Amino acid sequence: MPDLPHLPLRRVEYEAPRKKRAGFGVSTPRDFRTHGGILRSQVTDAVQQVTRQVRPIAIDPGLILRVRLSGNIDEDTWRNAGLTLIGKDDDRVLVLFASDTELTEFRRRLEAYQSGPQQGRKNAPFAAMFANIDEVGRLQPLDRIGRLLKSERIEQSDAFVDGTTYCREAGGNHSRRGSDLKKELDRRGAGRLPDAEL
Repeated sequence: MPDLPHLPLRRVEYEAPRKKRAGFGVSTPRDFRTHGGILRSQVTDAVQQVTRQVRPIAIDPGLILRVRLSGNIDEDTWRNAGLTLIGKDDDRVLVLFASDTELTEFRRRLEAYQSGPQQGRKNAPFAAMFANIDEVGRLQPLDRIGRLLKSERIEQSDAFVDGTTYCREAGGNHSRRGSDLKKELDRRGAGRLPDAEL
């Protein structure tokens, strides 16, 4: 993952309530051609949205994806596909980071899945991964409300104002980092950020 001190992408570890799940390693039965085509379209849309965005100088946030699952997919499987797991929700929604904004390895595997089973094989390659993916897309504003904000009863994305920085606690390290980022952006001529709402 790139070194971006202004954009900490730390994985938050906490104990979520456990749910009983039936077995493991079972993929949802799907038609690989139809489902692969749907996933390919969703991935292409997400990548095109990233490439159309104007990026500030020297800031490359990569690509952050939201993936809704119908089954379990191991973290190593994501890593091997070029994605890093940075968060998960209770309702089988994962947040994944890709430093390769073209998703080259992920797309290669998706193409192999969509082409179907190889000769002498029962399932398409990577079926255990792609058959368990319901939906792929960019992170939406509602997805950015984590468990800490939900604990403060903030659950709607329209409660936030675009361009405003929010800190859960006043002062401390958050304010210093925000101040440093504002100074750096001003130095580069990127414009002025509004003061943080504390």
